[in-house]
Amino acid sequence: MAWGRVSVDDESIQIGYGPGSLVASGADICQDLEPSLVARKGRLTLLASDDVDPAAIAWLCHDYYGNRSFDVIPTLVHSLSQAYRDHPELEEHLFLALVQRGLDTFMVGTARAVVRLARYDVVRDLYDPEAAQTGYRVSLREHPSNGPAPTLYSTVWRVVRGDMMLVTLRSVAARIGTTALVRASRQMARPERVVRSLARSLPAADPAPLIIVRYSQISPVPDVPAPPRPEGEPTPAPHIPRPRRQGVSPLLIAGLLALASVLYSAWATGTQIKPEEIPGYLQMYFFPEPTPTATPTLSPEEVLEAESRIIYVAPQPVAPYNGARVTGSEVSLIWDWEGEIQQGERFEVTVVSPGGEPEVRTLTRERMHRLIQVADGWYTWTVRIVDATQEDAPVGLSRGSDPVRFHWGSPAP
Repeated sequence: MAWGRVSVDDESIQIGYGPGSLVASGADICQDLEPSLVARKGRLTLLASDDVDPAAIAWLCHDYYGNRSFDVIPTLVHSLSQAYRDHPELEEHLFLALVQRGLDTFMVGTARAVVRLARYDVVRDLYDPEAAQTGYRVSLREHPSNGPAPTLYSTVWRVVRGDMMLVTLRSVAARIGTTALVRASRQMARPERVVRSLARSLPAADPAPLIIVRYSQISPVPDVPAPPRPEGEPTPAPHIPRPRRQGVSPLLIAGLLALASVLYSAWATGTQIKPEEIPGYLQMYFFPEPTPTATPTLSPEEVLEAESRIIYVAPQPVAPYNGARVTGSEVSLIWDWEGEIQQGERFEVTVVSPGGEPEVRTLTRERMHRLIQVADGWYTWTVRIVDATQEDAPVGLSRGSDPVRFHWGSPAP
């Protein structure tokens, strides 16, 4: 098998395979699938060795796409568990299933698999079950086995343009340095070239599965084509460019009037104005000083009491990012935090909706909160850690994250 063979699923996603990897996507394995079904359930990619049983892989593919559920994680867990039980040797050849649906990447696999993300100058673990107790920063869920199948783990990540993922085994990931991944991410090299470069540090005698996935043209909000116009609907009037204003600018007139007012006031009051002082008078005319208002202040004792309760660093919002534009009836607010939530502690998510709606506060132990759309417009959200022993009066244990504003519009009809 050639080094760095590449598969282009569409214009946005490119996949490069190492020499010991199964080079096939779900659509390649199950060629009788309807394209619309693949689009709805996502593109399935498997981290498997090239000597895996084709019959077991074909069964897994048909079981996933044939399931009536469109919930990716539970469906993948069911299909993988059943495949491992029916094919005991599959555990040594199939390690992880990855599904790309929209901007979300779903990962389900065994403890031997590792997925690392390289984004600009940052490399982080997205999927590594053994890193769960050593500062693992992405939510990872364990699915214990009740039979001969191995324990499975799952997570989900939302990609952006420029993301590059390394999907391989832990033994291979230990040989690939962070510097090499950062350099490949900066250079925006094609996946087959990245695979070929990384393979130089791996033993050639026993090639292990290795996949590079690059999201080269994904933007956080993809363009949605305009729906077809129903028959009988009148054609909208053509856009006529606004003519340029003719004549004297009103700003010039306002400036001259302001200058005349300043000179008249100086003449009427007998004030002597030097030429170099005229710009200052005009500035006072157009931008008068605001009226000062009283600002409430806290006593030193209240400030010290509030500061003493801050024991954690603030969580970091991940998605939607500041300034993003999203569509759909639901949106997931996702954040990162380095620690573990203790008994009685919660994440407090504050959301301010458009249109003057009162802010909504939600307490949760998860690192994600699903939000139902109230109205179109700009939303603002923050997250902090609180002591929720008394849910009606939570006490802040961290400062709030920086506010994130994103625009939420209705989906196209």
